[in-house]
Amino acid sequence: ELSAMESFRRMLRSYDGRDVSSSSSFVPLRGKVTSPRYTYVIMPDSHMHFSVTSTKIATDFLSKHALHAGAATEVVYSGEFFFDRFSRRAVKTGKAALVIDNNSGTFAPPKDKLESLKLLMYLNFGTKVPVFALDRDDPLLKELSDANGVE
Repeated sequence: ELSAMESFRRMLRSYDGRDVSSSSSFVPLRGKVTSPRYTYVIMPDSHMHFSVTSTKIATDFLSKHALHAGAATEVVYSGEFFFDRFSRRAVKTGKAALVIDNNSGTFAPPKDKLESLKLLMYLNFGTKVPVFALDRDDPLLKELSDANGVE
């Protein structure tokens, strides 16, 4: 069984921007390709827990940050992420990007911690895939989410 961090590393490697059709993570919806949204928590012991979330109530309920955190009172970062493959930037550069935010009602890290989150992603997964660490109220987050059909 793979650890969450190893699964995440493999997922990042599969989003290197070369082959959209090779990824099973994109779901056709009404003839349109969509990108899944994931919820995540990063714990003080450096473990990262994440799962797919969606507008479906059962899936969304089961992927809440508190559940990922095992009801812990301390979480380093939490929010949501998806991969940008269809924005103008992604199409122009031919490179997918990780878009990660602080959208958590329970454990939302402050906006000023997002640069540290971005650095943490680069330190753990390398710099091959660009990282956008965005505040949940940043208009760019909505723009990228819309461009990628994020559920």
